[in-house]
Amino acid sequence: METIIKAIQTTPLPTILISAGVFIIILAFVTKIGGVIEVSQEGKRWAIPVGLFLLFIGLALNFSPSPKSSAAPKSSAVPTSSLSTSSISPPFYPSSESSRLPAPSAPPDFSPPSSSFSPPKSSPSTVSSAPPASSPSSTSSPSPRSAQSSSSSVGADRNIANQLLMGEILGIYENREYVGTGNKTAWRHVTISKINDTTLQWKNKAGVSWQLAMTPDKTTLKLGEDCPHYATVKQLRVIWKDGRVAALRFRGRLFEKSS
Repeated sequence: METIIKAIQTTPLPTILISAGVFIIILAFVTKIGGVIEVSQEGKRWAIPVGLFLLFIGLALNFSPSPKSSAAPKSSAVPTSSLSTSSISPPFYPSSESSRLPAPSAPPDFSPPSSSFSPPKSSPSTVSSAPPASSPSSTSSPSPRSAQSSSSSVGADRNIANQLLMGEILGIYENREYVGTGNKTAWRHVTISKINDTTLQWKNKAGVSWQLAMTPDKTTLKLGEDCPHYATVKQLRVIWKDGRVAALRFRGRLFEKSS
């Protein structure tokens, strides 16, 4: 383990980035490596952008010009042992004339000892994992709340239309086929009234009544099972004229609307 750490410390940063980028790109095209590393589908999707990012940074660092350090001017070295403390002590200037006098120059036979400077080697920084790129925005699907609101709006509109149809069907109807025949019965006079938002009632003057149910077709009403003719007839027809209900046709007989 220590050998691996030392090898990483001595390896240049661009080489580490390039190697890591190539390895991550390879993970995008395989499922398993050596039976130990298993790449999921989510990992494959991120492998190519992350690998290309590391590869690009490594190549940029590898080919970028390194700054040249300015060489220190060479100076002749003088043994420090030949210099005494008294020979390099600075001269004394009175405080009143220190601003007028030129700065003292070093003795002609003296130059400071050269010091070789080498910048410390910086340890290679660890490879920072690039932040995952933002995932592409998927097509937003409608939330359950908005879908529920839309369905309730449609249901409300349908209920309003249904109430308008029911209001138009309500009224008094009469079968006038008996006129001039003397065959007048209480069954020929009918009143259509409302039971609830989806159900109407057929009632004649004889006191016989049954239910009528609204259907999606505005020209059809469904008979209730309480109708005495339900065994042979299941519905009656609504006849419209100029946007208004003009009559009902039941068992072949026409009941015209009078009010």
